[in-house]
Amino acid sequence: MFADVVESMRLIERDELASVLRLRQLLHQIHTRLVPVYDGAKLMERRGDGVLITFVRASHAAACAHGLHALAEELNTGQHEQDHIRLRIGVHAAQVLAEEGSIYGRGINIAARLTGLAQPGQTVVSLSLRQGLLDGVDGVLHDLGERPLKHLAHPLRAFRLAPPSPGANAGAA
Repeated sequence: MFADVVESMRLIERDELASVLRLRQLLHQIHTRLVPVYDGAKLMERRGDGVLITFVRASHAAACAHGLHALAEELNTGQHEQDHIRLRIGVHAAQVLAEEGSIYGRGINIAARLTGLAQPGQTVVSLSLRQGLLDGVDGVLHDLGERPLKHLAHPLRAFRLAPPSPGANAGAA
């Protein structure tokens, strides 16, 4: 999963100190409140205004994405609309190459490219991740079709992932 703050430079231009403090608070809470909830999840990198997180299960990635958006909204409480922090999240399921706390590979690049398909406050996932999700339980999936991504030879099938409907997990076992 790659999560990116939308228009972070615009926020910093408006009020550098306040924006940086809020961004740091968001990143800290992702690390301390969200990631530990998911078995096997690891915060791999904090990149200024974004994070790279790995998961063992697709359902954990989906739930964390919903949690990230909710956390950003929580931090927006009491803030002027122009100062709201919004995230774009891209999630892809793939094997990665790991080395001393860093990860590499095509899968990381695809997750980062998927963020470009997401609107502020949205999550976009690949077909490989979508195959590990239950539509309606892990979230509501909207097929975006085959989408070209920068530096990929072939388009990639993508889905917008919205939060599940209230009560969707009630019948899940």
